[in-house]
Amino acid sequence: MDLRARTAEAVAGVDAPGGTPITRIGQTAYFGPVLTSVPDVDESVRLWHALNSLETIPGFASIATHRRDTLHTGR
Repeated sequence: MDLRARTAEAVAGVDAPGGTPITRIGQTAYFGPVLTSVPDVDESVRLWHALNSLETIPGFASIATHRRDTLHTGR
């Protein structure tokens, strides 16, 4: 499957307007997380566990805030 087809499939799994990034946990897809910098390994693991914890709440649908920082690309 090519990238466009895979992206279209992922976006179709989110029941709201959105784009990428998309995170799929089990059978549920979510828009996000949107990050302004690349987390280190420990932060990445904490983020993954947090996303999995939210997935266990049957009524959970979305969480959002404004960006608190500009995008850091490492350049």
